[in-house]
Amino acid sequence: MPNEPQRWRPTKGMTWQWQIDGAPIDLSVEAEVFDVDLFETPVSTVQELHARGRKAICYFSAGSWEPYRPDAGDFPDSLKGGTVEGWPDERWLDIRRRDALRPLLAARLDLCAEKGFDGVEPDWLDHHDQDTGFPITAADQLAFNRMLAGMAHERGLAIGLKNDLGQVAELADLFDFSV
Repeated sequence: MPNEPQRWRPTKGMTWQWQIDGAPIDLSVEAEVFDVDLFETPVSTVQELHARGRKAICYFSAGSWEPYRPDAGDFPDSLKGGTVEGWPDERWLDIRRRDALRPLLAARLDLCAEKGFDGVEPDWLDHHDQDTGFPITAADQLAFNRMLAGMAHERGLAIGLKNDLGQVAELADLFDFSV
């Protein structure tokens, strides 16, 4: 889009460090890109990565509610579905409710941009393939993923497609990388 800010786009062959476990980020890793947790990574770490010539990507769950996140209380119960298998505290979000999710996800993307991240890795972009407790279709998933890509790009952030391999052909032009 003509009004979108310029954004970084990863290139094939770049080296990556993916560390979202909440431990202090190991800045000694020789990687060009660091994919780290949005909420647990301070601005100072993003700045230090940039000072070392590295790119920083913020990870957050776009498709599930996590009770331990600082914005957990902002998500109404009406958006929460079944439990995410393997993550007993996490609940699926009703991605059909883009009107209700948009401001919540916008706040997360704003935080990502404010902290100086170069891109975003939103998790759980494959609800139509999961047992969420909601009747989510492939069309619902495409609409949600397209919304997220547009919101990230509006903020000058690269965005990665994660989990939704079945819709890569429809989404490849909107996403800047895949995880």
